[in-house]
Amino acid sequence: MITFSLIEKTGAASWHFEWVATTAPYRIYLDGRLVSTVTSAEYDYEGRAYGTYPPPLEVLDANDSTTAQNLDYSPRLTLQWRGVTGTAYYVVEYYADAAWTRVDLQIPETGFGYYNYQTPVLTDVTTAQWRVLAVDAYANESDPLAFSALIVRNPDTPDVTMTYSAVSGNVTIAEAS
Repeated sequence: MITFSLIEKTGAASWHFEWVATTAPYRIYLDGRLVSTVTSAEYDYEGRAYGTYPPPLEVLDANDSTTAQNLDYSPRLTLQWRGVTGTAYYVVEYYADAAWTRVDLQIPETGFGYYNYQTPVLTDVTTAQWRVLAVDAYANESDPLAFSALIVRNPDTPDVTMTYSAVSGNVTIAEAS
């Protein structure tokens, strides 16, 4: 994987990415899907709005034979909740630096019954806290529906021992001491 040198928001739903040049071509992944292959060390994203956060791009160079992390370990959470009668829209907040911060997005009540929000990329080995509030036409807010998750995208390999019994034909797996 490469190292980004610049990530810049260039429009409401567009971002410019630059990285330290290695060996081209570069494969660009978004949400675990290959979206482009480029030969220069930059890429312009134009598409779905991610609010104030950049989309979770992964860039692999020609020498990188690994699989993009997003294919196996999603870097984000998908929050999902049921709609509430009398709601005009929903707001999402996240907890950071000992305070709740509102995401710059309102999710309109459409009558579909279920709603979701996909978080931006989350830091590995941290606890992420999010909440959703229903807001009515008079700007009254409901009690929050809270979400909390320990993010472990790349779990450590278990430390175990295995022994085989030729007599029983069984393999015993135990925690290594």
